Amino acid sequence: MLESILIKNVKLYSPYQGQLQALEGDLLIEEGCITEVGPSITKSAQLILEEKGLSLLPGFVDSHVHFRNPGLSHKESWETAGKAALSGGVTTACDMPNTAPATTTQALLDEKLAQAKEECPIDVFGYIGATTDNLDELQKATQAVGIKIFVGSSTGNMLVDDQDSLEAIFAQTKGLICVHAEDESMVQENANRYQGSTDVEDHMRIRNPEAALKATQRVVDLALRHQRRTHILHITSKEEVAYLASLDKNPYITAEVCIPHLFCLAPDIYESYGTFAQVNPPIRDKSHFDALNDALASGLFSQVSTDHAPHQKEEKQQPFGKAPSGMPSIQFAAPLLLDRALTGHYSIEQVINWYAKAPATLIQKPDRGALSKGLLADMILFDEKGITDLSKEPIHSKAKWHVFEDHKLKGRIIGTIKAGQLLFREGEFLNV
Repeated sequence: MLESILIKNVKLYSPYQGQLQALEGDLLIEEGCITEVGPSITKSAQLILEEKGLSLLPGFVDSHVHFRNPGLSHKESWETAGKAALSGGVTTACDMPNTAPATTTQALLDEKLAQAKEECPIDVFGYIGATTDNLDELQKATQAVGIKIFVGSSTGNMLVDDQDSLEAIFAQTKGLICVHAEDESMVQENANRYQGSTDVEDHMRIRNPEAALKATQRVVDLALRHQRRTHILHITSKEEVAYLASLDKNPYITAEVCIPHLFCLAPDIYESYGTFAQVNPPIRDKSHFDALNDALASGLFSQVSTDHAPHQKEEKQQPFGKAPSGMPSIQFAAPLLLDRALTGHYSIEQVINWYAKAPATLIQKPDRGALSKGLLADMILFDEKGITDLSKEPIHSKAKWHVFEDHKLKGRIIGTIKAGQLLFREGEFLNV
């Protein structure tokens, strides 16, 4: 294990006088932490990396993933999830509770995190899942980064949509609440209308924008009445965008947008990938796609996450109605976002805020998400002049498929450093 690394002659995306900006210089890592950032560091180190021409960015933080353990390791293992994350520049992830068994007690969360620490090469934190009868567990949870509520049903069986249970959770627990917001009664009514359909495009008609908006409005009402810090997951519709904008950045409410909805649009994605493009909430048409991307650029969303949710090909090849929802994406999120920055849609500094700093703040991990003295030495080496052809990249998730094959991107992740250890470099995993 290296105790010190000196990285020299890079473009550092580091806070300076309170403002994130790119500076030419060096960075020193000692015992897993950043100990010095400056224009020229003369101290010695066990390993000196001369990286002229490359950029150094903080390791990304994905606050919304499904790494599938325990119980669903045929879809993903801690190792394959960690390798996919490292190759995509992600050094911290927060796992959702819809596993088998569901992570609905402190004991189950402790067991999951202990296994992750042993087997996953990145840091994994976790949410505790709400049910209609585990209020006491939610009240005493100490290691969770937040409470996850499925107000709309999704993969697994963790639906909580009765008003009494929701009122109790918002009123009688503490900490962050994260919500999957789709109105269950409306979704079920639509499902009955389209019962027997084998057209995957009906997925966005069953889980329609009205169902998303109704549930989001319901969650916001609960949050404001109980004054609870609430984060709404995977916003997908222009109606939700307009509603959230009307809240004028209320301090109790934040929301995210996820990679599938930022980079895919209907009907094209369904015509190309069928049920492989099926996610909850669904990918929608161009009017929603444009609204989401405009809202991200304007600052409406606090952050981006992936909702990385792998399934085996055999599972996704089933016809609509039987195929599960979800797709792998953690390996491709940062390359996709950074390409958008390099092609002028937004800046690399914005990407760092959306996919590193803001999610670290959300989960209350102030020791990461930036290249600053005293923080954890999680970072990536990035070649802004490189190319990433997603049709040719080896897939590290156990799923072994993705829907981003037609993307040839500007920029390339060269290496990933986790807690001061170089774990990925030019396609090779080191000490993983």
